[in-house]
Parts: sequence; structure tokens; C-alpha cells
Amino acid sequence: MMQFSPIIINRITDQTLSVLGMVFTFIVLFIGGYFIGLLVSSAIKRVFSLKEIENSLVRYGAMTTKLWGSVTHFFALYFKWFITVMILTATGFPLVSELFFFMRDLLGFLVFGLIGLLLGGVLNKLVKEILSSLGVEEWLKKHRIDGAFGGLSLSGILAGITKWYVVLLFVQQGTTILSLSVLSKFISDFVLYIPEAISGLLILLLSLLVARFTSDRIKQRRLRLSEEYALAVESVIVFLGVVMALPILFSDVDVSILTDSFRILVAGISIAVAVAGGLGLKEAVAKKTST
Repeated sequence: MMQFSPIIINRITDQTLSVLGMVFTFIVLFIGGYFIGLLVSSAIKRVFSLKEIENSLVRYGAMTTKLWGSVTHFFALYFKWFITVMILTATGFPLVSELFFFMRDLLGFLVFGLIGLLLGGVLNKLVKEILSSLGVEEWLKKHRIDGAFGGLSLSGILAGITKWYVVLLFVQQGTTILSLSVLSKFISDFVLYIPEAISGLLILLLSLLVARFTSDRIKQRRLRLSEEYALAVESVIVFLGVVMALPILFSDVDVSILTDSFRILVAGISIAVAVAGGLGLKEAVAKKTST
């Protein structure tokens, strides 16, 4: 029968007791951390669920009631586990420490994102109210060009652009906390591109407005082939807007083909109008001489 020396037995016993001690410590810290995290989570829920806060956010357009409820639930749940992991770092386990540092940085990212979402929501409502006070939508409806944006309102488009631009600004700052250099650079480049994109979109929106306004005025004259003339004029104006906006939206896009095509189109229309005018004049002269 195999016998172990007292030294080996003592070593095994010490290692077993050490492992059991670490397991016991981990369990105790986990239970304690979870309990403290639960208390913090309940406190966050209680504070975030205050009607004064919720009503203020809804009134200023920062959040909807449903969205704020989801945000409250998420942050309460996150803090519960964040506190739990923070307490567990006392065990000295490297994996737990790495998890804690990641959750800490992620919390900073989430806070930046939340601030951006709140501020963006406020600005979204502010832009809508400013445009409404200026009577932009009423003016568009009065001139029957409110449908130029495919069912979307102009104030909604501009307010939405403002909101998400602000959100992206804060998200970009949040990515620096997470040390996500690739994502941070991508968002940073995108944020820098947005002003150019807005300029291009404004040109497109303006061309759509002018095209719809001009087309509507031609139709109101009730001339012969007014529908066809209106469609042709509207198409030309929109085409011009696209040609002007594309180089701004996409700097690498070559619009020379479009401009050449447009010149050919204009030349063709000019020739057609000249021929039609000449034939009409000839017919008028013939009638006059015959009489």
C-alpha cells in the first residue's frame, strides 16, 4: 500500500485549505457585493423614477416616458453588477480586475452616450419649436409643397439631423474612454463629415422645394400639356440639385458625366423649342398671307 510522507500530506492539506479559503472569500464577497449592488440599484431606480425628473425630461423633449423607463432599468441593472464586480476585486483575481476596469470604462462611455441622447433630445424639440414659431410648415402647406420630402416634415428632418449630430459628438468622446481607437477614429471622421453632408442635404432639400413650388405654379396655369411641362421642369431642377450636391456629399464622385448629359438634354430641349416655335411662326404667317 502506497504511503505519503507527512510533508506531502501537509502540503496537500495547505493547498486544499488555501483553495477553500479563496472560494469561501469569493462567495462571501460575491454575496456582500451583490447585496450592496442591489441596494445601489434600488436607490438609482428610486431616484430616476421620480416624477419630477421624468416629467422634466418629457417636457423638454429629452426622453419619452417609455425610453426613460428603459434607461432607468438598464442603469440600475448595470450598477448592481458593477458594484458586485468592484467588491470582488478584493479577491485579487486578475480576471476580475480586468472585468472591473472594462465595466468602469464602459460606464463612462454609457454616461457620455446618455448625456448626448438627453441633450440631443432637447435640441430636437427646440429646433422643431423654432421652425414652428417661424411658420415654416404652415408656409409649405400653404404653397402645397409640404409633400416634397416624401411624407417627412422639413422641421422633423432638420431637428433629427441636429439631434443625432449631438449624440454622435458625445459617443465619439465616449469611445476615447474605452480606448477603441479604430471606432473612435471612424466616428470622429464621420462627425467631421456631417457638416459637409448637411450642406449637401440642404441643397437637395432646397432643390426639392423649388422644384415642387415651380411645378405647382405651372400646373395652376392650366395650359396645354401643363402636366408634362411641370414634370419636365421639376425633373430638371431636381437634377441640378443632385449635380450640385453630389460633389459635396461625396468628394470622390465625378459628376462630369451628369453635367455633360444635362448639357445635351438642355441643347435638345432648346432645339425642340426652336423648331416648334419656327413651325408655329411659319403656320401663323401662312394663315395671315392666305387671308
